Amino acid sequence: DTLQITINPIPTVQLSSSDADNTICNGDQVTFTGSGSTYYQFFLNGASQGALSSGNTFTTSSLTNGQSVYVKGSSLGCIGTSATIITTVNQKPTVVLTCSDANNIFCSGDAVTYTAGGASNYQFFVNSIAQGAASATNTLAATNFPVGSYTVQVVGTQNKCTASASKNVTVNAIPTASITSSDLDN
Repeated sequence: DTLQITINPIPTVQLSSSDADNTICNGDQVTFTGSGSTYYQFFLNGASQGALSSGNTFTTSSLTNGQSVYVKGSSLGCIGTSATIITTVNQKPTVVLTCSDANNIFCSGDAVTYTAGGASNYQFFVNSIAQGAASATNTLAATNFPVGSYTVQVVGTQNKCTASASKNVTVNAIPTASITSSDLDN
């Protein structure tokens, strides 16, 4: 007698991430995608993230630094395992913005300075208009601020992560003083 035997191949399961360099900021959402199989089961630090299913994606926004993700794939009863992706998670900076004028209400041309802290690079915006390029300079002089009420914002960057801080400001026009005399020819 002859016995016909079918040997199915173990699937070559691949895993990719929506973040190209696998370096994110805390709270960022990442989608992992499995390929090369029919059914998938994702694992985060070795713990299953659901049952084997036809869904080939796993999305999370709660990764912590150094956590690993891999996927097992099943086709025709054979199971393959992908390589592991380890994600670096950087903390977002805590950016602060202070002003040398305590109440942020001053006159046009007054020497007022905004100072940022908590990051390594800063980009300032006045009334949503960028004030130069991002740099390590953490101060902004208000001598040329336009008259009006608006927001001064700073976006701080550290380890490719950003955060912002803002202050509402009112810049008053310098009044135009005039004088008259009751004597017409003075």
